[in-house]
Amino acid sequence: HFDDASDCAFPIYRGWEGNAVKAIFVPCYTVTARSNDTSFGSVTGEGQYNEGKTVTLTATAADGYRLVGWTIGGTQVGTDNVAVAAFFVRAYSVSATANISEGGTAEGSGAYKSGTEAVLVATPAEGYYFENWTENGTVCGTSETLKVRIYSDRQFVANFKRIQYTVQASANPNAGGTVSGAGTYDYGKPVTLKATAATGYEFVNWTKNGVEVS
Repeated sequence: HFDDASDCAFPIYRGWEGNAVKAIFVPCYTVTARSNDTSFGSVTGEGQYNEGKTVTLTATAADGYRLVGWTIGGTQVGTDNVAVAAFFVRAYSVSATANISEGGTAEGSGAYKSGTEAVLVATPAEGYYFENWTENGTVCGTSETLKVRIYSDRQFVANFKRIQYTVQASANPNAGGTVSGAGTYDYGKPVTLKATAATGYEFVNWTKNGVEVS
């Protein structure tokens, strides 16, 4: 066994008489690897390879780009010199967040190829409702699902608000006493109403829409 040098020297031993020394050649191919644009990313691994050898090409995307695939020139790969190109496309960052973490979730964040559609979904938590989507403080959608074509980095906020209820309480008759505790309450919050009878009156019960409740 000898190295790849074209010239070789070796000692002659007894018993070698009549033996022929052969120079063995194997096909050697040149593999070139290029990025479709050097500012998009770089490719390593090009060089000359003997037939049957495994070639490993590595594509490294520049900041803001990602690898989308390889193209190979020629239809008979391995029978001639092969040129390989790694193609990159611009990828943009899309951020979808909730204005308050307990208000719900916003899905759809990630990297998107230029011109592709991002689908953002807002899901309110119990006791909250979805109000709208905003970008840089400007309303850009009122549906829980927002679809937008991406051509730049984008930051969206799903805005949730606490569900609130108005509680009204009054005395019957008005001269019979006073009632406290009416107001606006958040979903799930306890409400305490207090009735205080005026002189000459006594508290009988609470009713809602004419039906006794307490």
